[in-house]
Amino acid sequence: MIARHRVAVGALESLGAGQGDDSAIALLRASQLSEHLLLIRMVMDAVPAVDREAAGLDVAYRLLECTQARDSRLTAQLLLHPQVGSWATHCLRMLRKGANGATLHADLGYLNALAAVAAAKVGLEFTLPVPVRDGAVLLPTLGTAWLGPDVERATVRADGDGLAVVAAEVTVSVPAAPEQDETRWHGIRRLRAAAGGVRTEVLLDDVDPFRTYHGLPLSRRLSADTVADWQRTFDEAWRLLVRHHPDHAAAMAGTLRSLVPLDGHGRQRSATCPESFGAIALSLPPDASVCAAALIHEFQHTKLGALLDLLPLCDAPPGTVFYAPWREDPRPPTALLHGIYAHLGVTTFWREQRHVADSAVEPRAQFEFAFWREQTGFALRLLRGSGVLTGHGERFAAAMTAALNNSRGETVPEEPAAAAREAALSHRIRWRLNHLRPDPADLNRKAEAWHGGRPCPPDLTTAGTRIEAAGRKLARDGSGGPYERLGPSAPAWDRTDGSRTALAAYRRELASDPRNVAAWTGLALTVRRFGNHRSASAALMGAPEVVAALYQRTLGGHPAADPIDLATWLAPAVSDDITGFTGMTSPDSPHGRPRSEHGGAGGCDGRTGARR
Repeated sequence: MIARHRVAVGALESLGAGQGDDSAIALLRASQLSEHLLLIRMVMDAVPAVDREAAGLDVAYRLLECTQARDSRLTAQLLLHPQVGSWATHCLRMLRKGANGATLHADLGYLNALAAVAAAKVGLEFTLPVPVRDGAVLLPTLGTAWLGPDVERATVRADGDGLAVVAAEVTVSVPAAPEQDETRWHGIRRLRAAAGGVRTEVLLDDVDPFRTYHGLPLSRRLSADTVADWQRTFDEAWRLLVRHHPDHAAAMAGTLRSLVPLDGHGRQRSATCPESFGAIALSLPPDASVCAAALIHEFQHTKLGALLDLLPLCDAPPGTVFYAPWREDPRPPTALLHGIYAHLGVTTFWREQRHVADSAVEPRAQFEFAFWREQTGFALRLLRGSGVLTGHGERFAAAMTAALNNSRGETVPEEPAAAAREAALSHRIRWRLNHLRPDPADLNRKAEAWHGGRPCPPDLTTAGTRIEAAGRKLARDGSGGPYERLGPSAPAWDRTDGSRTALAAYRRELASDPRNVAAWTGLALTVRRFGNHRSASAALMGAPEVVAALYQRTLGGHPAADPIDLATWLAPAVSDDITGFTGMTSPDSPHGRPRSEHGGAGGCDGRTGARR
């Protein structure tokens, strides 16, 4: 079942355009099955013989071989379970660290439970030892059998009477409908939905110990009422997807395998893990549109993660980082590519959704479309102009560009369009102020010229600028307006009394706190909004970090510099290029170098392997 997979140009372009056609999605599924098989083999090869025997791995592996011989299709379906990937990579990491003993054996024993489920599905009779974790035995995709706090050993048995988990004095039979809870049995629930002839079924997995998502808070066992809320929201979201976003729905229908509920703590969260192909973690969405948008966003990550296992799309020196319009921190190239691809999906979602949203939601839908179209396009131009894309990466990015350009001519009403423009500019200004550090020698030359009453030196102000990955986090907006999630952190006077009062207030704030990022952002947006200082606006928009850094150096003058006068003086030296949004971090940057195996012009041959 392990195969060599080739990404044809057509599949690469189909995926780059957004959704991916049936053959491209089938390729990703097949390659991930090969990867899971290789990972299992790697685990077996990495475990010392004494630990394999203690964990019963050899017996479990032989049972999996028997199930594959009996029914390869059903076996493959189970081996594509998302947590198989996260389990295997977890075990490989533990083995590399030299782990041993009971904890390692319990982790390795997940393979035993997986083999038991597979064998039962294809109708084999068997008895197999399985690990007990905190008094319970997990059967992947089915549920958890509770044996008791003192139980340390158990077996899974399949015979003419069905499937059961057996300990010394306890037998827990797996129900015929395993998603249903019974005495000592907690089933993994399933969400089912159908619309327009397109059906889907996913696990709502709140029990598997390998459903990890980088520290995000996982929900505990969901109540029946909460499961009903999930089912209702998922059903409505699926109808919305099939009706208005059929290509995305078709791609998900055969590939999305499980939803992992998160504890949102009042926030909407969602995530994917590159090791868990086909799983999406998210908190219970408040409505169908939020659910559908989150599914599209995260499924884009799922597809790209699988593609990156086959093709290198970026190749950059270690430490290269970029501005990402949806993040507060600088991001390495592959992470930026992930964000662009995910937000291409978000853009296409809101492009259609704004036409079907009700009157209460329509303005926000228009804003979301305008905002993400602008931010995704900006990031895509930045990445394509950086030179870090491989040949395959450039072809993929060209397909994304073409897809995004399809929406360029579409108009958005002025109010949400203006809010989206300002929100985008706000984020860029604040990010630059937090992370871009101008060249000190250049600042000294400019400060001397300013104090000497000379014109600003005409050299490019972004020359010598470096990105610092560390720094104060960007402030979240607190304006309370209709688009407060993404707007600037401006005080009340900026929205009520016009430019003169606002500018005076910002001058006072900066005189007392020249490092105030929110005040610099508000100043720049106010100057731009009212158009009274065009030259100052060019500098505050094009190089706010230079204006702010130079202002701090000129405060000792007599009199101290006025920020708008200083920005006007700097304007002739400011370029409108975007080179300041990419750069290098320190040599000990944690961002590693992407893999760089290249294929031929017509596609790429690649073998899947463990993720790094």
